[in-house]
Amino acid sequence: MTAREIVEKAKKSGTVGGVSDDMLYAAVERLELMIQKHTGIQFKEFNKDVPLYATGGEITDGYDEMYDNYVKREACKIREDWQCYCNYDALFN
Repeated sequence: MTAREIVEKAKKSGTVGGVSDDMLYAAVERLELMIQKHTGIQFKEFNKDVPLYATGGEITDGYDEMYDNYVKREACKIREDWQCYCNYDALFN
């Protein structure tokens, strides 16, 4: 999956309403940077149309839900919906 697909999936769920696409893409980019840092792989420029590291990219496959939950978590944080944030934080972790 790509960042574009993750953001579109999150938007269809209705959970990220009121949050701009740019902020959602920034959340995906932050997660990619965290993965780069923890795995020690070489930095590469974020591209929303390239498969993400843990969804069939350079590291592994099958972690689509991790990205989905992280994007929804960050959207709740932006909207200051703390109950929603806690729910998605638990799912992400």
